[in-house]
Amino acid sequence: MKKYLPICLILIFSIICLSISKNENKTLKDNTKKDAKDIIIASYVNGVYTDELPTESKYFGYVKCFDNSGNEIDSLGFVTWENNKWNVKVTDISSSGTCNVYFIDPPAHWLDAENGTLLKAIKDNNKVENVRSIPGKQINKEDEAVLSGTLDDYGTSYFFRGNVKNNYVQFAGKCWQIVRVTGDGSIKLILSNESGTDCTVKNPYAKWDGTKTTVSFNGNEETYVDGNGETKYVYSKASGVGFMYGDANANNYFDAQANLHDSTILKALKQWYDREFTSENVINKLADVIWCGDKSLSSGDGITSSEFGFFGRRTTPQLICPTSDRINGNIGNLSRYTANDIVNGNGLLKTDQGDGTYKYYPIGLLTYDELNFAGEGLRSANTNCYLQTGAYYWTMSPFYNNNTSARVGRVNKPGFQIDYSSVSDSGPNLRPMVALNYNVQATYNASSEYEPGTVNNPYVISV
Repeated sequence: MKKYLPICLILIFSIICLSISKNENKTLKDNTKKDAKDIIIASYVNGVYTDELPTESKYFGYVKCFDNSGNEIDSLGFVTWENNKWNVKVTDISSSGTCNVYFIDPPAHWLDAENGTLLKAIKDNNKVENVRSIPGKQINKEDEAVLSGTLDDYGTSYFFRGNVKNNYVQFAGKCWQIVRVTGDGSIKLILSNESGTDCTVKNPYAKWDGTKTTVSFNGNEETYVDGNGETKYVYSKASGVGFMYGDANANNYFDAQANLHDSTILKALKQWYDREFTSENVINKLADVIWCGDKSLSSGDGITSSEFGFFGRRTTPQLICPTSDRINGNIGNLSRYTANDIVNGNGLLKTDQGDGTYKYYPIGLLTYDELNFAGEGLRSANTNCYLQTGAYYWTMSPFYNNNTSARVGRVNKPGFQIDYSSVSDSGPNLRPMVALNYNVQATYNASSEYEPGTVNNPYVISV
């Protein structure tokens, strides 16, 4: 039987609840002074411990629970602002430990989003709430369709999860779906209908060469000459996991995983971008954000048999792109692909024009982490996530190399699951992503019988 107990009492069974009003600054126990059998909630606001909950509604709140050894416990927390107070509920806890409530600022520009912008429309037509299933460990529930939050490279990201129906956008003569608002207020979109603005049609794969949608991640055209003078394929080496890849002959991680050459799929993305993004009015709407091709190491050396970042956190996803790994330490912005931003990213999504100038490509692919936050799960069947389609398509997340084949994440057909595939596989499709600036203007039919952002009443970006 589930019990509701006051915040400072011992948690014996499965639910604790806390309600603190703006006028009731009830003190929270310091978890450093707790009895080993107690579960005590501590509060952190933007990473700073406080003995009382905040009295403002602007934050996004979430809960994490830990056992007495500091290991995170699977649990769900619900933090809501109601009647001028924060209400906190934690469910599904079966062991003692500590539950902390974390409050973080919303994405940049969220609170002061200007009327007429896409960001304001998203804010007005969605309630930000906690997930109802655990990303990475559970697929989304059938009736789960939420806008929720977690930390990313820029601050707080608000992401869509589950059976979402109201995240459609018309832009650049195509239909897209919103994946998430990044911490700097940019809005990441994934292609939904490549051939037009009709959002009722699902045609999410890019005809990168004008006719073909399938592409290898790193195929037969990516070769190197080994020490014996023989031509070999990059896909057989750990270098082959890269969105950009390094020296396949290298005997150290940083040379093997250096961003020296465009992958096959990056070449395809650039080819599609060159054909589809020709208007400066369209290009000026694009944000230069991080696209994470996480080449950090979970195990191995990044040269021979190795497991890359997401392999080690496949049940604990994150939207912060690693700048270090447990083997090499600091890897800097190696995995953070940007077009022109060399502060937050590597500034390598560009092509030398031969005249001292560059053409920039603010474009990328989904990551495995984004898929998990959206509601998918590794090898877990799910037909109720908005990112499912009718065929395979690539992510940009390295998985592992087994000395014969480099492998990268992909999304499977409906009814199957997310998985991984050899980078030489020519079957998965290309499904591009772009990001829009926080201040792009958008319209929708406020008097329509259909809800804003749905397939029959999508947000339309003014160009």
